Amino acid sequence: MPELRDKQLPNFTPAGPEIDIHAISFKDKTREAARQKRLAAELAAGGKNAKQIKAEQRAAERISKQKERRATEIAKGRNPNKKKGKQAKVSTHFFVLLDSLFAVYQSK
Repeated sequence: MPELRDKQLPNFTPAGPEIDIHAISFKDKTREAARQKRLAAELAAGGKNAKQIKAEQRAAERISKQKERRATEIAKGRNPNKKKGKQAKVSTHFFVLLDSLFAVYQSK
């Protein structure tokens, strides 16, 4: 709501970028049809609002895909936070080296 845009409201968290607010439909079918028509006209006209709407939709889609990928990784029993590539090899090699040095130290 534009009248609340500059206000700070307690106990209110705005919708994050993962929610596509333009995909939320009205319960009333006539209002929803009018909204769809207005949105299509705005997108067809181009301009600032159309770019902003498209950017918000792309951001919401990207974030939802990331969440979906993360959920599938967890479902497969993998750790999505695990380091990959060269960093993982270096850290694994470091701990193997550290373990062997510790074994040599204990044998003395």
